[in-house]
Amino acid sequence: MLLRKRKASLEKEAKRLALIIEDKHIPMPEPDPIEVINYMMEQSQMSQKQLAEILGNKGNVSKILNKKRRLSLEMIRKLSENLHLPAEILIKEYPLA
Repeated sequence: MLLRKRKASLEKEAKRLALIIEDKHIPMPEPDPIEVINYMMEQSQMSQKQLAEILGNKGNVSKILNKKRRLSLEMIRKLSENLHLPAEILIKEYPLA
C-alpha cells in the first residue's frame, strides 16, 4: 500500500514537472529507458527482487539494469503498467554494455 501511494506521488510530481518544462519550452533530451527505470526504482525504494517479481526473472533484471540485455515488448508492457511509465520512454533505443 505504501509503495502504491509513493508511486502515485511520484507520478503526480512527474506530471507537474512536465508541465513546468512545457511552459518554459525547454528542450529535453530523450531519456535513457534504463536510467528511467533505475530512477523510478530509487524513488519508490524498489529492490531488484521486487522488480523481478514484476518482470518474472531475477537474472534478466540484472542483465537489463546492466544494459546487457534489451527490454522485451512484454517487459515494456509490465513496466509501463506497474511503474506507471509511458511505453514511449521504454521503447527508445539504448546502447548495450
